[in-house]
Amino acid sequence: MTSPSRKFLSFSQILGLLPLPAEVLLPGTRPPVDFFSFDTEAMGFLPLIEAGEEVDLRVQNRLRALPTPWVFVQTLMWPKGRDYFAVNARIASQDESLPLERRILLLVEAGHVLLEKILERPSAFRDAEKVLELARGLIGLVDLGEGTFLEVTPNVRGEYSLSRHCLHVALITAGLTAHLQEEAPWERVCTVTAALLHDLGKTRLPPDLLDKPGPLADQEWELVRLHPVWSGKMLEGWKGLDPMVARIAAEHHEKVDGTGYPQGLSGEEIHPGSLIVSVADAYDALTSERPYGSVFRSFDALRNMLFEKSFDIPTLKRLAILLAGK
Repeated sequence: MTSPSRKFLSFSQILGLLPLPAEVLLPGTRPPVDFFSFDTEAMGFLPLIEAGEEVDLRVQNRLRALPTPWVFVQTLMWPKGRDYFAVNARIASQDESLPLERRILLLVEAGHVLLEKILERPSAFRDAEKVLELARGLIGLVDLGEGTFLEVTPNVRGEYSLSRHCLHVALITAGLTAHLQEEAPWERVCTVTAALLHDLGKTRLPPDLLDKPGPLADQEWELVRLHPVWSGKMLEGWKGLDPMVARIAAEHHEKVDGTGYPQGLSGEEIHPGSLIVSVADAYDALTSERPYGSVFRSFDALRNMLFEKSFDIPTLKRLAILLAGK
């Protein structure tokens, strides 16, 4: 193990450090990258553990002595360390001895990293169980008690990205499907999983089209309207996923009155899970800062969706109750 010498990082190195929750350094694991800690007395960063070394008792004691529960990795080494972080953060989030705020933070960031990896190379990722585990984790946190949803959601917010949007839609979906826990728990897991992956088809669109600040041309809009089809097709090839997941993803822009896309389905032609993800997706889109469109407050977003009369009313009512902390 690296000794706590006074070999501080230079200013340029400090600028390249990424803060991570200290709980990811699980006992007995061997991180693939160097980790650093912050020395408050000397106001500098010191080596904590080198790549490949075991998180043994000595490291654990140093972690417990940290003034703040954060450790740091060099940003350039993050691609090499992110899988270690995602796995350990998810495991650590299940520790009931941790404060709820830390458990939420760990699971949300683990989910963000997993979704980033999937969206970067969707054709290369086929580990359905990891996504199902994330869905179950989000459900578990939302179900901890009344008002928990409101404690979780601020931790998901951040600079808009496709991965954070998918994560937030899944979190909202976890709250909106609480009524299924008793009668159809597997359907609930599949619906939240579909929410996590609903925009997978957008990876086939040109990045400049997704980030375009102004109105889309007709040809561009027709291309965007294909992304639910692509999402469904891509998920059909995932071994270990219930076919329900692909169907919900393919239908998440369908509307009860038949005005949605890509198929123009209506009423009972649409899977109930698709109606839920549709509400969660639209609500997050309206209340998020994006390159295009205005940002609505929660009440205004709900009002606009009600006036549109194309969303599932029972789901909108559940969303209003959820946002009220009940």
